[in-house]
Amino acid sequence: MTYGYYDYGSYRGRFTPKPTKYKGIQFRSRLEAQWAMFFDACGWEWEYEPEVGLIGWIPDFLIRGQNEDVLVEVKPYNPDRMMEWQSTTCKCMDAVAKRAGRTDWYPDTELVALVGYEKPQPILFLGNGLCSNPALPLHQPIGTLASVDGNITRAVLLRSAKTGRYDICAEVGAAQCPFTDEEWSDGNMMPANSWDLWVAAKNKSQWKPKK
Repeated sequence: MTYGYYDYGSYRGRFTPKPTKYKGIQFRSRLEAQWAMFFDACGWEWEYEPEVGLIGWIPDFLIRGQNEDVLVEVKPYNPDRMMEWQSTTCKCMDAVAKRAGRTDWYPDTELVALVGYEKPQPILFLGNGLCSNPALPLHQPIGTLASVDGNITRAVLLRSAKTGRYDICAEVGAAQCPFTDEEWSDGNMMPANSWDLWVAAKNKSQWKPKK
């Protein structure tokens, strides 16, 4: 993560990363540590700055799933203002497409079958908070998901009614969930309270014991 600007509401200012240690890992910013704590609260297995063989981009995280792994990029941007993310999303998606032997993110499906290209991994983009959803104030989307089916949309946090496990899915065009291998449409995956998990992660990262 590098220095950048953020714009949240009417406030605009300089973002200065504060290196933060969590679970013995030195994160480049407190924001990254907060998201790592969020992942732990969800019970997800993650790796920080993984070596995944991409040219021009090192993801901030890789979250391992039962169905597929998800790459994660964290930036101190307002998650509701996707124009701030344009250059970042292009760079990340191009890197993943090139590793899969493609010239773009979503080539013709018949060409993929003929040449045997790999499908690109989904990418989860996370900002400096949760996306707003006035209709569901306690079920805020956690970020934006570039999924392999061609959609770039908000990512919602779900929880399995059968197992209690957390997962994510695209708000539009959802199909299989990557971490549990369940489908949103089967009725078992329900919207989860992402707000409480995010607040707990922020509080945990800011609390320091007295010396």
